Amino acid sequence: MGTRPAKPFGEPICNKIELIKKTLEDAGYHVRYYTGTSGKRLLIVNEACTVADNVECDPGQAFNVTAAIDDLDFEEELKIGHLVRSVSVVPRVITFGGRGVHLQNLLDAIEEHGDYIGVNAPASGVYNNDYHCIHMGYGVDPEVQIPTILGKSGLPVFLLGKVADVVTNNYGTSIPMVDTASVLQRTLEIVKEYMKKDMSGGIIHCFSYSREIAAEYLKMGLYLGVGGVLTFKNAKKLKEVAAMAPLSQIVLETDCPYMAPEPNRGKRNSSLNLPYVAEALAQIKGITAEEVIAVTEENAKKLLFK
Repeated sequence: MGTRPAKPFGEPICNKIELIKKTLEDAGYHVRYYTGTSGKRLLIVNEACTVADNVECDPGQAFNVTAAIDDLDFEEELKIGHLVRSVSVVPRVITFGGRGVHLQNLLDAIEEHGDYIGVNAPASGVYNNDYHCIHMGYGVDPEVQIPTILGKSGLPVFLLGKVADVVTNNYGTSIPMVDTASVLQRTLEIVKEYMKKDMSGGIIHCFSYSREIAAEYLKMGLYLGVGGVLTFKNAKKLKEVAAMAPLSQIVLETDCPYMAPEPNRGKRNSSLNLPYVAEALAQIKGITAEEVIAVTEENAKKLLFK
């Protein structure tokens, strides 16, 4: 998204708990310790929010700021999250909450594992009603990231799914979602809406979904971006799409540095690998790789340099 973060450091909340408590108190919050059965401590803020370890996965890699947002507005919780982030060097500070729960629900879901203590978020019920979530990465500057740059320029920016939790999007619309089918459907609806307005074309980046969804985008005159996934043995859906889609609406992509094609899968990707993608597409279409390269190059020129 445009930022190369500083190198983070994993540790339990106990290493920073006094500093976090003082930072929050200096900002005017009411903060108290909660002591677990093993003597480990977490923080309770304004009697509606906990600051603790992430005990669900990768202990030491994140601090969780978990709130009952009926009792503490999410915007206020975000301020708490930013303060925690300002004095922490773990990779992520995850700030989230939901409605229909209160502090006691959070405390009832506390778990302790080794050096770590925190709220088991699914067990607390925060995911069940009007879930809000923002991931705050270490050393990440939103001002140099794509959503902020595009948003400031006046272009509409939508982030759907997990990326809506992870990337700051102050000038656009973020829609946290979990179900992949729902994300794909909502994305299609948004693109249709803007194609009816003044959106004149575009690329569906690294397309890898069904023929039915592809057909909807192709009907709107959009291009499908095809990359290294096409060379993977298990890429059945994408191979079906590649066979169905007209070559005049396909462009070749790398998704650098990810998704390197076979035989370089797992290595850093670059445009040097595009001939492998062209060859895979040529085999599916029953034409030469040179024909694929010629047509997709013209497609890119028409779209990007018109």
